[in-house]
Amino acid sequence: MAESFSEKEIVNYPNGGKSIFYTSGQTAVIIDEGICRRDSEENIFPYTLITDKQNEYSKRQIASTLTFLGGCLAATNI
Repeated sequence: MAESFSEKEIVNYPNGGKSIFYTSGQTAVIIDEGICRRDSEENIFPYTLITDKQNEYSKRQIASTLTFLGGCLAATNI
């Protein structure tokens, strides 16, 4: 029988983005939505706000953590 995932928590960030954490057994799935959103006059918030929470899940006897990023477009200047 397939395991189902249950929502464990939602973490909101200063820019209006969020991470939604789901778990099933020893597997965690993290959906990041809008974490790259930023107004031109807005300061960028510390990325550690995201990674600290993800690291908490890694320490909880979670064997696999899958992270999906939504709502971001990357642009680079070379």
